[in-house]
Amino acid sequence: MSRMSESVTEMPPKEIMKYLERALVYGWYYGLERSDFPPWADAYVTLEEIGDFTDHYERFGNKENFIDFLSRLSGIDYDTFKEMWNKLSEKQRAEVIDVATYNIALIGLKHLFEWISYELSDEKYREARAKVLQAAKDYLNGKIDEIDLMDKIAEVLWPTEKDREESGYDYDDFMKAEALVDEYVGREDFKEYVKKYLIKGLEKQK
Repeated sequence: MSRMSESVTEMPPKEIMKYLERALVYGWYYGLERSDFPPWADAYVTLEEIGDFTDHYERFGNKENFIDFLSRLSGIDYDTFKEMWNKLSEKQRAEVIDVATYNIALIGLKHLFEWISYELSDEKYREARAKVLQAAKDYLNGKIDEIDLMDKIAEVLWPTEKDREESGYDYDDFMKAEALVDEYVGREDFKEYVKKYLIKGLEKQK
């Protein structure tokens, strides 16, 4: 075992938790360049994979293939990851997974809102931008909920069935983002990201 491996496995449990939370998020993020999906869709697929493991096996147990999946996601070698994981209680492991998955979901959402702003940045999309902005403001004013907002954005980006069919994978990937919002992102953070990344991004294009 390397000196670095020895030092990380000798950390107290709370430090191991923080180390693994960061490693899982950064490992996922830097792995995006090898992904066939944009970040928002990859986030959803990754979190569903984690969910499959944690639902199928006893919750956060020592199952070898789950540890293998997490070690590959984090970029930490299997033996080191396993030793660190085994030093955590079931509750601590659950917290590591909860924190990492939540942060992955938020990064996916941030990239989605930035992509929408970029896609609608051309002058010819002025009307479409206005529609998305209005929907975002309606959401912040409590007139519609999170999924209504996502649906309205989809309607602006792909108004017809033909548009959706001809979008390549863009529409399907957006639907994964909608599921990401529905299943993994908290309301307060969603509101904050709408203001910080969607509305600000679109208003810059005016």
